[in-house]
Amino acid sequence: MPRLTAEDASLVLDHVAVLRGLWGDRAAAEERVRELLAAEWAAIGQSRLEEAAERIVGDGAIETWSAADEVTRAKYCVLAGEQRACEIQCKLGGPVFQGNQISTPEVHKVVDSLKSSCANLHSVVEDPLPAAKAVADEVLAARMDKAADLNAGEVSNQPVACDIAGPSAPTDNREAPKKGASPSLMDWNPTARTFLWEDSPEPEGSRSPIHRPHLPSPRRTTVSPLQPADNKAKRRKARKWCALEEETLRKGVEQYGNGNWKDILTNNADVFIGRKAEGHHIGLLRGLLDSGGGGRARPIRYAVLGAGFAGLSVAWHLLKHSSKDSRVRVDIYDENGVGGGASGVSGGLLHPYSPKGFPLHHHKHCKCRNILLQLKLLWRGGEFWKECMDLLRCAEQANGSDGASEDETLIWRRQFLCSLYTCLWIYITLLFKGNAQSCLQSCSLEVLDSDEAQCLVPGLRVPLNFAVYMPLALNINPKKYLQALFTACQNFSDEVSLSSSKWKECKLYKEHINDLQQLSGDYDSVIICLGGKASSLPELTNKLPLRTCRGVIAGFKLPSDTVEIYGSQSPSILSDAWLAFQGPRTVSIGSTWQWKSENYSTAVSNDEALTAMEELLPKASAVYPGITKWKFVQARAGIRAMPPLTANGSLPLLGCLNNVVGKRSNCNFWLVGGLGARGLLYHGLAGKLTAKAAISCDESLIPSEFTCWKKP
Repeated sequence: MPRLTAEDASLVLDHVAVLRGLWGDRAAAEERVRELLAAEWAAIGQSRLEEAAERIVGDGAIETWSAADEVTRAKYCVLAGEQRACEIQCKLGGPVFQGNQISTPEVHKVVDSLKSSCANLHSVVEDPLPAAKAVADEVLAARMDKAADLNAGEVSNQPVACDIAGPSAPTDNREAPKKGASPSLMDWNPTARTFLWEDSPEPEGSRSPIHRPHLPSPRRTTVSPLQPADNKAKRRKARKWCALEEETLRKGVEQYGNGNWKDILTNNADVFIGRKAEGHHIGLLRGLLDSGGGGRARPIRYAVLGAGFAGLSVAWHLLKHSSKDSRVRVDIYDENGVGGGASGVSGGLLHPYSPKGFPLHHHKHCKCRNILLQLKLLWRGGEFWKECMDLLRCAEQANGSDGASEDETLIWRRQFLCSLYTCLWIYITLLFKGNAQSCLQSCSLEVLDSDEAQCLVPGLRVPLNFAVYMPLALNINPKKYLQALFTACQNFSDEVSLSSSKWKECKLYKEHINDLQQLSGDYDSVIICLGGKASSLPELTNKLPLRTCRGVIAGFKLPSDTVEIYGSQSPSILSDAWLAFQGPRTVSIGSTWQWKSENYSTAVSNDEALTAMEELLPKASAVYPGITKWKFVQARAGIRAMPPLTANGSLPLLGCLNNVVGKRSNCNFWLVGGLGARGLLYHGLAGKLTAKAAISCDESLIPSEFTCWKKP
C-alpha cells in the first residue's frame, strides 16, 4: 500500500477525531465513513483507462473515429467489439465492420502491440480502492480499541466472575499456570471473563449496572445403557425435482402414458441423473395429467398377464374395441415372452368339433353300431370358429407371405383326416342327411371310404373302412402365429396413433409378476391370462376350480436318406394320438395326459420323453404304420388348465375377480382361464368377451355360462 503524505495523514486524523466524537452512535459513524469514502472516490476522478474508453466507445467515439485513419480505426474495432463498432460506423456512414477485414501481418502485429499496451496500461494505473479500504480498516480498528477501553472501565467498577459450568468449579486458590510454560486450553484461568457483544447500541440508562452476560448451562442428555437400534426402515431424504426434470417428466407422460416411469427414465437418462426405476415417482406421474398439467386426458391403462393364446387375444380386442377417441395403453407381462408357455408348444390343431355324443345305431358305414358315437358341434362352436378365423387373418396380414422354412410358416396344413381306429376317441361329427345342422359350413365334413382315405394318405390304416375328412380344418404353427398376432397389435396401435385425437400403444414386458397388488395402483384393469399358472398368484391360490394336466408332444423327423416323404397335400391325422405334419419330413405326435402336475417347464427330461414315446408311438403306428421309419428328435411339454365339466361341456372360466381378489383400489381384475386342450379354438371369443367387459366395466356382457363357476 502506498504511504500517505503529511497532508493526507492530517486529514485522516481529523476524520478519526470526528468519528471518536460519534462514539456510541454506530449508525451515525457508519454513515460518516460512507460519506468520507464517497468524497474520496469522487476526488480521484476517472482513470486513464476509463478516459480512453470514453473516447473510443463512449460519447466521444464519433469524433475520435472520424479523425482516425484505417489502421487506427481497425484497432478501435478490436477494442470496441463487433456490435459497438457496427453502431459507431453506421453513425459515421462508412462501411460496417465485420470481423477482421484487414488480415495482413502488419495488422496482426498492430493488434498484438495494442493488446500488450492495454496490459501495460493496467499495470501503470493503480486501483484507488485498496487505499480507501485501508483507511476504513484503520477507522474501525480505532473504534474497537475505544470499545475495549470502555468495557475495561465498566468491569473495574463491579467485577463479577463468570459462572463456570460443570460439577466441580475450581476456586481462586488454585495455582495459576507456571511461567514460561505454554498454557493449555484445558487449564482454568481465574482472570478470564465472558461478555456479550451486542451489535445494536442501547439507549443510555436502559442497561442495568448489575447485568452481566453469562454462558448458558449445558443441556443435560440422558444416555441409555442399551445399544441404539438400527433403523433399517429409515428413508433417505427425498431429492426435489428441478424444473427441467418436471418438464421432461410431463412430456414423457404425454408420450408414454401415465405411470410408465421405466420408459421415461430409459429414454431421458441424461436428464434424470441419479433417479431409480422405482420409488416416489408414482404419485407424481399419476398427478401430472390428472391435475391438468399434461394438456390431454389421462390414458386408460390395461395390464394383461400372459402372452399366450388368451393374453394376446385380450390385448388385440382391448385395442380394437376401445373408444375411438380414447387414449389406450396395453402392457403385456410374460417372463417367457410371446408364446413362451404352453400355447407356444401346442400341436396347433384347429377345428370346432367335440368327441362327446350318443350311440348311433343306423349308419351304413358302421360295423360296431352299438359303440359308434354321433359327435356334434361344440356349444357355440360356430362363434368360437369365426372369432378364431378373424384373429388368424389379422395375424396372416401382419406376418405377410408364408416363409420358406417350416419355422417361419404360419399355417402348416389346411386339412385333417380322422381315422376311426377307436370309436371312443374322436374329434369330429359324422355327416349324414338327418344331422346336417351339426356340421359347420365354414368347416365342413366329408365321409370317405378306405380307398378314398388312402388316396389322401398312402399307407393309412382305416380299420372300420371309413374316415372323416375335414378339408377346411387347420394345423397352424402356434409360436409363429402368436408372434404375428403380437405384431398385429403393434401395427394396429401405430396406425391408430397417426391420428392426433387418438393414441393407442401395446408393449411387452418380460417380467414376473409376484402378486396382483403391485399392479393395481398403475392400471385401470388387470386381465389374468396365465393358464395353469394363475393359481400361483397368492390372491388366487385355491380359489379357482382348475385342474392342471401336463402334456408331452414328441417331435420326429424323416431321415435324409429316406426317399419316401409325406405328401405336401396330405392332411394331418386325428386319432387316439394325433399326428401334426409341419412339412414333408417333420411331424409332432401328441399328446400325453399327466394330471395334477406342477411341472410348468417346457423342457422335457430323457425319462419323461422315453415314457411319452412308449405311450404315443403304438397309437400313432396303429393308424399310420410309416411313422416307424421316422426318427425321434426332441420332446416339448406344457401345462393345460382344465376347467370343470358343465352341461355345455368344458368351458373357459371368464369374469370379474374383484370379489375373489379383494379389491383395494380403483383397479378391476378379470380372468380368462381354463381353456384346456382347446385353447386355440376358444381364445378368440373368450378374449373378445373379456375385453368388452373390461372396457365397459360390465360383467353382464359375458354370457352366464362362462361366469357360473363363481356361484357357490
